Amino acid sequence: MQISLEVTMHAHGTRFLQKGVFPVNSKKFHQNPDHAAAQTAYEWIQKIKKQTGYATDTEIVKVVYNENIEITQLVKKMEYPL
Repeated sequence: MQISLEVTMHAHGTRFLQKGVFPVNSKKFHQNPDHAAAQTAYEWIQKIKKQTGYATDTEIVKVVYNENIEITQLVKKMEYPL
């Protein structure tokens, strides 16, 4: 199974949008689709951060999957767990 992701981030003083299609575990997606999508997005964001040189001003602005389901707060919780 695949999902589409749109990630809006801020780094190096610039806001940018990245889009892509990613595989997700079908069983996990059917159990909790938002969490499965957030985990996939989190992993992708880590790769983006690496590509941008781990800028100190990096911020996750918005994360959406399948065009209209926003999971920004879920991804941020994975980034900075309590």
